Amino acid sequence: MKKIWKERVKKYGTKLLLILLLSIAVSFLAELAFNYKVLRLPKEERGRKEIALESLYTEGFELQEGKLVLVQPAGLIRLEQNQSYVRYLDYTYSFDYDFTAVIRIFPDAETAGDVYLEQADGNNQLLSCSEVPISRTADHIDLLFPEGIQGIEITGLAFDNSFHLSERRMLAVGTLCGLILFVIAFLNLLDSKLEYAFLVIGITTCVTMIFTFPAQKVSWDEAWHFSRSYQLGIGTKLVMTQEAAYYGDDSAVASLLYPRTEDEFNSLDENLNQSDIYGKNGGESHRIPSSFRGLNDIGHIASAVGIGFAKLIHLPFALVYRFGKLFNALFYLGITFFAIRRARLGKRLLTMVALMPTPLFLASSYSYDATLNAFAFLGVSYILSELAERETPITWKRYAVFVVSIFLASAIKMLYAPLLLLLLLLPKEKFRNDETRYMMKFGILLVCAILLSVMLLPTLLTPASVEADARGGATSTSGQLAVIFGNPLGYAKLLLLQIVTYAVDFTAGNGIYGTMAHYGYFPFSGFITVLCTFVVLTDTSEKGLRRRDRVLMAGIVLLIVCFIWTAMYISFTPVGADTINGVQGRYFIPIILPLLLLFQTGRIENRIPARIYNAVVLLAPMLFTYTVVLYKVVANCS
Repeated sequence: MKKIWKERVKKYGTKLLLILLLSIAVSFLAELAFNYKVLRLPKEERGRKEIALESLYTEGFELQEGKLVLVQPAGLIRLEQNQSYVRYLDYTYSFDYDFTAVIRIFPDAETAGDVYLEQADGNNQLLSCSEVPISRTADHIDLLFPEGIQGIEITGLAFDNSFHLSERRMLAVGTLCGLILFVIAFLNLLDSKLEYAFLVIGITTCVTMIFTFPAQKVSWDEAWHFSRSYQLGIGTKLVMTQEAAYYGDDSAVASLLYPRTEDEFNSLDENLNQSDIYGKNGGESHRIPSSFRGLNDIGHIASAVGIGFAKLIHLPFALVYRFGKLFNALFYLGITFFAIRRARLGKRLLTMVALMPTPLFLASSYSYDATLNAFAFLGVSYILSELAERETPITWKRYAVFVVSIFLASAIKMLYAPLLLLLLLLPKEKFRNDETRYMMKFGILLVCAILLSVMLLPTLLTPASVEADARGGATSTSGQLAVIFGNPLGYAKLLLLQIVTYAVDFTAGNGIYGTMAHYGYFPFSGFITVLCTFVVLTDTSEKGLRRRDRVLMAGIVLLIVCFIWTAMYISFTPVGADTINGVQGRYFIPIILPLLLLFQTGRIENRIPARIYNAVVLLAPMLFTYTVVLYKVVANCS
């Protein structure tokens, strides 16, 4: 065994070391490119130039104890630059709320009153500095503070033309380069080790997102998911500080502006790290009991373990926050690894889906969707593999993996319980004997019935006791049920119209694969649809689905689709509305593999070499994800 490992290290170690060195070199070259304008400046114009506050022309401000304090409803600070180049305008401040200043850049003294460039400068209340990209020559710059932020204190101002080395940007550029080289260098191994390539790409991409995105809410309902993960209290005593409580209040953090540059990111982390989450300083904090409130907290366990581990080794709050996301990602990737490893149908299709921007983004956030998706992938992979291996009887072990996986996914969101019915697709020959067949199928029907009754009975029997989501407006569970039962044909027409309208976007488009919540969409959505269509039609197998399997599977998938749309109509849509609000593409990720397999055809022969085909399946979704990371987050790094 020792000899084998030595041979592997010798064989692959040189390649991996070379990839690492090349990635580092590329990231440094990228930094030189980002700093190109600064490097071309004359020596006397480089560096950071602090500005004396008392020397500035201001309106609405007073100089108090070395600080400029806004004493009028609005104010202005004028910065003379005299036709010099400015890369960044930096200012430090003290203020307890988010605010947006306005930057006016006057390029020419002769037309200064009429011609200027204007940009908004939004600032997060958790920051204490603002770094504004200017990147142009200016005669002077006006920093305007509109009404509503009276009392803000400006503690420092500077022009910054120094060379900036961004760790976040280097991480993103370096890992992107490294992953591309990794896939190219190990092409010959990809066919037999596809799940390992998925793991390497997934871990690297998720770590990159976690450490390049700010330590704050970036995903759907992330504050609530953080609060539940934090309060599970796995591994350590719980101390609820003001910062931890604030981060768990979705209404409070929902409008937080994002830091844009390296200094602003560092300022956010520094301020968060002052939180006394270990109760050492006796400040405004209190201990709370840990709690497990419901089955959907299963989806928070991985993040809770990450938070507990980080607190166990006494990491600061910013890292504690990120470790919760990291463990969520590792759990998603680990479970999905075994799903891909087991897959006998749609192996490359599952790999592509699992590496798309939205699934990886959910895994890199506080979200129970990542755990739900992972268990759904695992369960569906196991049952579809049984359909492919028609000659091999199903074992109790594989049966248990399928049932437990779908049960755990359904425990998080009951809507996916009908996935258990996929076992009914197995023909009689898949069971060792009639007794085993009856026991397995009866067990499936029993578990499915229990889950569906838990989901449906409270809503149908006592609709007034089931709360609708207030974010949807004038919602009412009982009111919507009255509308549905009062006009079933009208609702059926509305349901069908909504499903058809969003069919492409929620199966092969940006809506399901390309969105990163508050960071927006992948900007070139057509590429996602092309890739998805290509893989669906070409990831074929000799042992594909039979016509009977497709019909039954289509019925199960359609049932879940109807559940999803109806659930949002009841809980998130105003009573009697002629549309259905709140449905998002991410809700269809758990059922996307059986859904896409319905469109496979054995009439297309795939003659693409396996290593090339696998490289496309791995690299394309990875590039989609990195495009959003680089475009939305890292491009503005200082």
